[in-house]
Amino acid sequence: MSARSFKQPSQEEIERRRLVGINPETVSNVVSTDFPGHYPGEDNSWNLDTFKQKLQVNFHKNDQYDSVFSLIGIDASVANAYRRIMLSEIPTLAIEDVFVYDNTSIIQDEVLCHRLGLIPFTGSREGLRWMQWYKKGPPKDDPAQQHIFQQSGEVIDPNASVPRDNNTIVLELNVTCEWRPEGKELARQGERDPNKLYINSSVYAHQFQFHPQG
Repeated sequence: MSARSFKQPSQEEIERRRLVGINPETVSNVVSTDFPGHYPGEDNSWNLDTFKQKLQVNFHKNDQYDSVFSLIGIDASVANAYRRIMLSEIPTLAIEDVFVYDNTSIIQDEVLCHRLGLIPFTGSREGLRWMQWYKKGPPKDDPAQQHIFQQSGEVIDPNASVPRDNNTIVLELNVTCEWRPEGKELARQGERDPNKLYINSSVYAHQFQFHPQG
C-alpha cells in the first residue's frame, strides 16, 4: 500500500488564508481553517514539530511591571487560553462588581464594566498582604449553582463573604467629556484630534478615586 500524497498550497494561498479581511460592511477570514478536512487533498493534521517551527514570541518591552510581546504563529483560541491562564495564575487587585449610576458614553454598560474589570491596580505589597480574600457564595436565585456548591463540600466563612474594609476596596470613576473653550471653533476649522477638541476625551485608570471604608 502506497502512502497517501498530499498537495501543498502555494505561498500566495497561505498568505491569503493568514490575513483577516477588513471589508466595507464585514470582517472576513476571522476563523482559522488549517484543520483536517477543510481543504481537500491537504494534510492539516496537528504536528508538534510544525507547531514549534511556526511559534514565535517577540518581546517588545519587558520591565518590572510591564511586559509587551507578540505571540505569532498560533491560533487565536490558543493565544486567548494563554492570556486567561496568566490572568488566573497571577494574583491581582482588580474590579469585580461595578455599579453604574449614569453612563452617557457610546460604550454599553456591560462592555464598560468588562473593560474596567481588566484593569490591574497596583498597591504596596504590605497592604495587599494585609487584605483578606473576599469569597462569594452561590447566587441565591440560582438553585443549580447552590446544589453544585453544596455537593462540593466547600464551606465559606461568613466573615469572608461580607464586604469589609479588609477585603474590599471601593473606587469611584466620575469623568465627563467636555468641549475645550476653543474646541468647537477648531472643529469648524476641520480639526479632528480629540485631545485638542475635548477635555477628558480618553478615560484613564489614574482617574479612579479611592474611597476608604470602615
